[in-house]
Amino acid sequence: MVELVTIPAELPAGLAVVEIREHGVAVGDADYRVCEVCRLGVVEQVRVDPPFRRRGLATQVIIKLLADWPGCRWSTSPINAPGALCFWKSLDWPEPETLGSPVECAHMRHADERTS
Repeated sequence: MVELVTIPAELPAGLAVVEIREHGVAVGDADYRVCEVCRLGVVEQVRVDPPFRRRGLATQVIIKLLADWPGCRWSTSPINAPGALCFWKSLDWPEPETLGSPVECAHMRHADERTS
């Protein structure tokens, strides 16, 4: 049984996590941030442990984020790995031009400053 568990950000517009758990054990996660004021979301990184890849788990996380934050304009951090780019292009991403081009706001940068 797969469960997606959201671990909220400690600060507004700060880093949050969706953890992918199978039978209660974390097998992956996704780091993201959302600014409710500016209605911006950035997926920072998606990770799935190798034995659990190619099962649609990362796709489930992205679907959850888009559903949990309707009306947000989403982007991603830079995408450097060829396999990761293939994953992102396989999705029905709402704004393809934002893949690998994070759109951040002052609230996100402020949250970063407060956690460094």
